[in-house]
Parts: sequence; C-alpha cells; structure tokens
Amino acid sequence: MKYDACNPAKRSPVTDHTIDNIKLCLAVCTCPDGYHVAWKVLGELGSRSQLDELIPYVRPVCGLVMNKPCHILIAGAADEASLAMLDGFDSDRNWRFSVADYCKAPLLLAENYARKHQVSVKTICTDLAAFTSEDRYDMVFVFSTLCFMDANARKAFLESAAERLTADGKIICVARYFENPPRIAQETNSWETRMQRRVRSRFKDFPELIPALGEILTRLAVTRRNAMLAQPNLEDLKRDFKAVGLSIQSSTDIPTHHRVIKDVFHTQKKSLLVLSRDD
Repeated sequence: MKYDACNPAKRSPVTDHTIDNIKLCLAVCTCPDGYHVAWKVLGELGSRSQLDELIPYVRPVCGLVMNKPCHILIAGAADEASLAMLDGFDSDRNWRFSVADYCKAPLLLAENYARKHQVSVKTICTDLAAFTSEDRYDMVFVFSTLCFMDANARKAFLESAAERLTADGKIICVARYFENPPRIAQETNSWETRMQRRVRSRFKDFPELIPALGEILTRLAVTRRNAMLAQPNLEDLKRDFKAVGLSIQSSTDIPTHHRVIKDVFHTQKKSLLVLSRDD
C-alpha cells in the first residue's frame, strides 16, 4: 500500500531503503536549503507524483531516440528518479546516461541506482551555469531546473547544452510558470505547517531525524518562496531559447492531478517542451 498524502491512515511503513537515502543526503547535501534531503522527505510524504505525471508525456518523446544507442544527459537532479524514469523506457538497454548536478547527493543516488540496475551512468559534479563536456548528447533532459536558475545562468547552460547536442539531438524540459501572481507568502506558510505536521507523523519511529528534517523544511520554504517569486514566465523562456539558437519543436500542457500541489500552487502551469537547434 502506497502512502496517501491526503489520508494518513493509508500508509505502509517507511522502508530502510528510504531512511538510508535520507541519511546519505543529510551527510553529503551541500545545498543551503538542504534541497536534496527535503526532496527525499517530500517524496515519502506523497509529492513524487509530480514526476509520475510526466511519464505519459515523456514516453512518446523518448520514442525519438528509442531503438538506437544514444547518450542522454540529465541536467539537474533532485535524486535518482529522472534516471529511473528514463531507464524504464529503455527496454533494449541501448542508452547510456550522464547526470550533472552541483551537489553530490543526487549523484551518489544515481550511482547507487546504476549499480543496482546495471545501467551505464557517468556523474558530473558541476554548476550547470559552468557546464562543459567533451561528450555529445542525443537528448538533454531537464525536469524543471531551468525555472530555478537566474537568467544569466540559464542562458549559459542552454548555450553549452545546445552546442553539445548531436545533429538531431533534443532538449526536453518542463517549463513551470505562473499565469497570475500567486499568493506565495500565504501559500508557502500553509505548506510548511502541513509538511512539518506530516514529518512528525510519518517519521515518528525515527525521532532522531525529526529535528533536522523540520529545520530543512523551514529553510526550504524560504528559498523555494524566493525562487518561485523570481520564476520566469513562458515568454522569458522562449526569449532565452531563441537567444542561444534553440527552437520549440513541440509544447504539451501537463495537467496537475496531485491534490497537494494543486491546492498550494493553483495558478502554476506546466508544459513539456521539446527543443532543437535552429541549424
């Protein structure tokens, strides 16, 4: 039985694997807000369906590179979930992956996944704004990292990624943006209160973790609020794409079914974008 964020009575026990991953992230995450720790915790509280909702939209796009050997760069990783999702599409084991992030926590999680599932993975510890590589990529997958980068960093990464694409390579990203200014302060305060309560309930059998997890959620609420206030809108992103020679090949709106996300960020929209080079 999976955890139901809206019905705490419907839950299975927290697994040792989850606790091990949270402890790993606590030990090595260097993010000021403890983001990679928080993401593992939020996943345990039911927020992972944000990525799950992408599967029916990403799978057809991945058909562009299926059935041939290819190299995929995952740029910016909360954990190993993007790798696991994309690897799940590769039934013939034709793909190899690189995972790039400035924090070691998601890279270690990706390496652990690769060892367990015998996947070819290269990890790159780097700030995406300074990303360089000698490799070329058939696909660059960016979940929503672009929307949390400032304009200069975003353009720098997009320019570098575009240069490293193969002739028919694609950048697949999720654009998250607000059509109307949200009530960020009120909504994030409400979100933090709910998450703190759920952490105390969900991790009651691990009391030694609760103070650290609670403090990280408090930090995350502040930094995520500031980041969301600065999020680019869709037109900003389009200008950035054009500036580095990228065109939108397709755009698909993604409905949000997750109740918690809809309640907190009801004005936020998501689109799956497929980008290609102009040349």
